[in-house]
Amino acid sequence: MKRLVTIIMLLFIFNASYAIGDLKTIRDYYFKVNTEVISLGDYETFVAENKDENSVEWQAYKIMTWFLKAREYYNPLNKLIAFNKGKEKLDSLLSVNINNVELRFLRYTIQENAPSFLGYNSKIDEDKNFLLKTYPNLTDSDLKTKIISYLKKN
Repeated sequence: MKRLVTIIMLLFIFNASYAIGDLKTIRDYYFKVNTEVISLGDYETFVAENKDENSVEWQAYKIMTWFLKAREYYNPLNKLIAFNKGKEKLDSLLSVNINNVELRFLRYTIQENAPSFLGYNSKIDEDKNFLLKTYPNLTDSDLKTKIISYLKKN
């Protein structure tokens, strides 16, 4: 019986660490594409190769592709269409996951960097206050580090 419990515990720990590792990888890709260490094409390829990942956080990083595309497009109409698609999808995901720290962090970074004429800045203070209140209790050290680092820069 002890052996069975040990095996089950090891499987649970392995699966949990694997999921956190996957989130760390996509976070790293996302932040690298934002600092132009990797290309948008590399990011899109990575997301496409992992299309079966269905966590809320992965969905959010898939949605972030729309914002990244908006930045890359030359045509202003294409920029606006891509940005609005990303905004619509992210807000929809957030409407059912409003207390998800990672989603609020992503929205905060987008809203803080979006041009004011796009009108996507009404939740900046709310998200920042939420992040400041919740990050000390995060158990995901990678996410916690990224939030602290971003907040210190801004």
